[in-house]
Amino acid sequence: MYAIFHESKAIIFPNINEDQLDFAATCQQSDAYEVEKLGFFLNNWLTLRNVADIHIDSLSPSMLSATLSRTFRLAPAAGGIVFTGTKLVCIQRNGIPDLPKGHIESGETPDNAALREVHEETGIEGLHLAQKLPTTWHCYDWHGEWRLKATYWYAMYSDGNCTLKPQTEEGIESVTLIDKAGLAPFFENTFRSIRDVLEKDIRKLMDTAPLSPPQI
Repeated sequence: MYAIFHESKAIIFPNINEDQLDFAATCQQSDAYEVEKLGFFLNNWLTLRNVADIHIDSLSPSMLSATLSRTFRLAPAAGGIVFTGTKLVCIQRNGIPDLPKGHIESGETPDNAALREVHEETGIEGLHLAQKLPTTWHCYDWHGEWRLKATYWYAMYSDGNCTLKPQTEEGIESVTLIDKAGLAPFFENTFRSIRDVLEKDIRKLMDTAPLSPPQI
């Protein structure tokens, strides 16, 4: 299943997995009309509020790839589900509970970007990867340009300095550690893409924390 989130709504493609998408592929001439029609639908969906989720199951991965590449500028990012001991590292960004993440720089791999961004946004040192987690996909308007952000998530742990220091220049007001009791309010107030895609994995990791050495 592949899902795109925008604010509180989602479009879900039950029969497509993200590894089937190829944004560099050329659209077939026979698919051009359907791609244009889906692009118009997506642009309209982006403006709607308080709508139910939409499921689309009669679409090929190639047609979806072509439509997304025409509708959005891709903005890949990476982030971390970080544990210090048995507690999860969370941030408050622009007033919203979130997890540390950021854009992947040119020539950077997603796992290295995740380690770098977590360190920059939280101040935590001695970070190590434990395992790869599901990717979240959400879209947003950036100065009149629609962007589609794929965020590649990794479970991490730290064996270094865990002095927490928010990266205020990135809109991060605080970095906090939460235990099991803090998960419910976090998921209630964070972004839907994180809640829907990652909550099950985060709760499972919380049950097994502290995390073991890298298994990627």
